[in-house]
Amino acid sequence: MHLKMRFMLFTSIAITVCLLSSCLPPPKYIDLTQKSKIAVIGFSLDKTIAAENKKEVDQGPGLLQKMVKGKEKAEDEHFQYHKQALDGIWTQFKENIQDALLGIPLVSFDEIVNNESLLGLTKPKESKFSISSMKLNPEGLNYVSAYNSSLMDSICGILGCDLLLVVDNKADFDSVPPPIRSEGSTIVIKPTARAHINLKTTLYIHEKGNGLMAIEEFTTKSDDKMLVVWTNSSPEEYPKLLMQANAKVYSKIKEEFLFHKKKAAEQNQIQK
Repeated sequence: MHLKMRFMLFTSIAITVCLLSSCLPPPKYIDLTQKSKIAVIGFSLDKTIAAENKKEVDQGPGLLQKMVKGKEKAEDEHFQYHKQALDGIWTQFKENIQDALLGIPLVSFDEIVNNESLLGLTKPKESKFSISSMKLNPEGLNYVSAYNSSLMDSICGILGCDLLLVVDNKADFDSVPPPIRSEGSTIVIKPTARAHINLKTTLYIHEKGNGLMAIEEFTTKSDDKMLVVWTNSSPEEYPKLLMQANAKVYSKIKEEFLFHKKKAAEQNQIQK
């Protein structure tokens, strides 16, 4: 009886799994070459940067900063190297993204950053704990959550296009040995090390009326290493190394959307 019940249970589970798998929608693929145009309405760089294995992420840059005696550092000064890095990868992005997206026409960047209706619609809430408070954005762009479908559809209406792109960037650096460590019977104090910068770039593509059509994540690494002192990284090197990592992402993006194009064609062929 016990064996019979176990057999029935396993059979029931197998049938349930089969039914669920048959009910799941097929994965979404998007052929950008069949779309009219796309608008880049979000591009952000996370303010935090810490060692990749650090469990608690600081609420600041995680970069060594020049100390200002007798007063707290102003926000602009505190994040000056992050802003330099953001400007650098934003320039690279504007130069390379159209080719990476298979040549799809782009809504003019000037048209987007100068659109008062768009700025008003995406104005961030005043909160220290909001996601937008942890992001840096190019001038003229506010942080936008690609998961807010109704907001994204409204933006499509404002810009007169059916496709929107949101890009989120976050950096960390390779973990380094502890500055104070034991090597055999000897206590070693070595506060400096060098580490590569790692950049995680996430692309979200929204289609009006259909929601998110693609969420693609890419990780790239800088060529050079950055000075790390007492587990904090050197700010002067951050912009250059982040741009090194960012320069490598566009070939990966293009490869991914060529794959999307192929799979979308296969799905269309099956449906015919």
